[in-house]
Amino acid sequence: MLLRINECGTWHQDTSKLSKEEIIQQDYEIFNTARLVNSLTFASVGLGDFLSAILGIVRDGSSYMLKISDERCETNHVLLEHGQGNSCSVEFNVLYHFHPSMPKHDVKYTQGAFDHIFGAGK
Repeated sequence: MLLRINECGTWHQDTSKLSKEEIIQQDYEIFNTARLVNSLTFASVGLGDFLSAILGIVRDGSSYMLKISDERCETNHVLLEHGQGNSCSVEFNVLYHFHPSMPKHDVKYTQGAFDHIFGAGK
């Protein structure tokens, strides 16, 4: 779908005119763009719906929502463009660190399931 939309016109749908290296580079760019879109979508659901329900924000009538897609700055306070910088890591860390909000019995069950599937301690 990203290739079909091709918002900036940087990708080529007709790959017969591209070298193997260009096809690999284009595929890499599209894959990573899709990964950013998916990560942000899941994070937005987690932060918008799940976290606000846990904190009771919706019940209190507040429309506040933590938005990780807002502008972010480098350590020198220069704004990052959207999709630039370490966005994947930020999004992954937000999603990954939801595990402390899980009940202990769910953590134990999930760890047991993973140990069964992947082997203990992996």
